[in-house]
Amino acid sequence: MTTKKGARADYGETILEREKAMKRICKGLLVIASIFLISTVAEAQFYRGEKLVEDWKAYKMMLASQPVKSPELVQRMANYVGYVVGVCDAYFDLIAVPPEMTVDQIPNAVGEYLDDHPEEWHEPAVHLVIQALMERITRQVPEKKKYDIY
Repeated sequence: MTTKKGARADYGETILEREKAMKRICKGLLVIASIFLISTVAEAQFYRGEKLVEDWKAYKMMLASQPVKSPELVQRMANYVGYVVGVCDAYFDLIAVPPEMTVDQIPNAVGEYLDDHPEEWHEPAVHLVIQALMERITRQVPEKKKYDIY
């Protein structure tokens, strides 16, 4: 089979070249996607105390049986309860929750701590929750921010 200069000699070579090009493109996309995923995960760890307090207020409004006016309020309440109980579960070895304590008592204990300590609202939410749980639930008063949570 004779071909002109620069033309493809075989259809199979074209397929192989396309496969190589697709592999390079896929690798590039994978790198880009990984960068975005890593930055998203890092953002999730920066739930601030101010946001936790806003969600606590939404939780209190729901407890007061005020009519639900927006799905956003329900979402904020769910965020609060889920976050607080999640931190309690994640750090169960640090926080000795008494067996008689119920799940619905935990968000209230943290919320009371938040109400009593507005000067700490700038802290990361995880620090506030751990501090509140250790102080309000287990009646331990740890040295401020001396626990290793990461």
